[in-house]
Amino acid sequence: MIEKYYSAIVFCAIVLGTPGPAVIALFSSGINYGFYKTLPFFIGILTGFLLNLTACALLIGSTFYISRILLFVFKIISLGYIVYISYKIATSPILLQKSSARSLSFFQGFLLDLLNPKAYIASFSSLSVFLIKTEFFISIIIIIVINMVISIILQGAWIILGERLGPLFRNSFYNRMINIVLALVMVFVVVASLVR
Repeated sequence: MIEKYYSAIVFCAIVLGTPGPAVIALFSSGINYGFYKTLPFFIGILTGFLLNLTACALLIGSTFYISRILLFVFKIISLGYIVYISYKIATSPILLQKSSARSLSFFQGFLLDLLNPKAYIASFSSLSVFLIKTEFFISIIIIIVINMVISIILQGAWIILGERLGPLFRNSFYNRMINIVLALVMVFVVVASLVR
């Protein structure tokens, strides 16, 4: 059974550490604002992901059925919000040096992960694949803890990487281009996950 949790760690590291909407937004914010100014946004993302995991655990543990119409509405809302966050990234101010400009907020981070289709795929996948039925509640708690710890480590590392690479993008042209490219990649990743 312990081996199953090792597999869950590897699975979560791959799913949560690879670029998706949250990772791209955190990386971009790290480039533009640095680690400390990105913290409220990051904490919002982690809070949204915890709520996301908890909702998925409750859903798996119940017989609740999501209708196709409700799922479609959720996908449209998710896509709309991701496009909004992408727009905010693409049009964020060009910072030639770190200033008093603000990163995205806690609430924007919370909504980003709460409405992030990739986060639901990660949650449902890790919970349904690595859940041990004979230890239902304990295994759900362990899987949620694994997801959260890996999110903190790997997504925090993306912010730090963005902060370290930030000086390379202080040129206004490169800064604008990286923001636009990251915004487009974010929309592409979400659209690709929704049409699967």
